[in-house]
Amino acid sequence: MKKVQSKNLKNKTENYFPQRRQVMKYIYEAKNIAKRFGIHHERIEVRITENQDCILGQATMNSNKKYIWITENGLNRSDLRVTVFHEILHTLYNQKHVKGCKLMNDTTYTDTFTDQEITDIFIRYITQ
Repeated sequence: MKKVQSKNLKNKTENYFPQRRQVMKYIYEAKNIAKRFGIHHERIEVRITENQDCILGQATMNSNKKYIWITENGLNRSDLRVTVFHEILHTLYNQKHVKGCKLMNDTTYTDTFTDQEITDIFIRYITQ
């Protein structure tokens, strides 16, 4: 996957808050999952950006400020939850891509996953 620097992502302003709410819903879900295991999630800033080639989302890693950028293409996919959970693992847990993992692969899978499968994988990463 082509690496795009966050400074090259152009923040979107039109229809921003309803789109941001879609992402925040999954951030709060992940936060509540982590809370069940006694893990506190830091605040994550969300930005909605214009489309980039081959990019659904991006996150800061190893940074004091935690940001997730989601492109318009990423918002309009049925697997937005997978993209958001993937980016949360990058920004909060500094998790790198894992080849072959349904959640942390560097490219998205075309297979469909149940919410429970993704939740189980997410839990494995945050509790290791």
